Amino acid sequence: LGIEENELILMFSGHEFERKGLRFIVEALPMVKDNIRLLVVGKDNPKPYMELAQKLGVLNKIIFAGFVSDISECYAASDIFVFPTAYEAFSLATLEAVASGLPILATKVNGTEELIIEGYNGFFIRRDPKDIAEKINILIEDDNLRRQMSKNARRTAENYTWDKIAKLTLEVYEE
Repeated sequence: LGIEENELILMFSGHEFERKGLRFIVEALPMVKDNIRLLVVGKDNPKPYMELAQKLGVLNKIIFAGFVSDISECYAASDIFVFPTAYEAFSLATLEAVASGLPILATKVNGTEELIIEGYNGFFIRRDPKDIAEKINILIEDDNLRRQMSKNARRTAENYTWDKIAKLTLEVYEE
């Protein structure tokens, strides 16, 4: 993907770029510190976002990977997961991200209220470029916080194993 060792990678994953808020991340990039790149994974038309990025002077900071058959490699290459979606059920992408040890920056509308503990494993964001940039910059400027959130994200994912979810589901049926 052409990622340099010293770059921090923001990751966005989704198939409906407009609904999932990619525009807000692109608009946040000019306000974010220099050593970052945005990895966009998913199947949608990247052209409007490339044009916006070109207009804002940040096209060189974005990698449009398209559909990826093994997304785990993208999570492994990333440092922070950003997901300003307008609506969602319980997002598999955010769960995959915490399982990969990525701090999560996501809106409160996608079921993440149960997943994100503010300041512990991520931050809630608004669909607002300034807010997104502020939260990204906090994690860029504080390596220790970002590393601790990464560990905490992984710990959080352990609450969502198949065995635990199956047990909880059975309890609901039994009730």
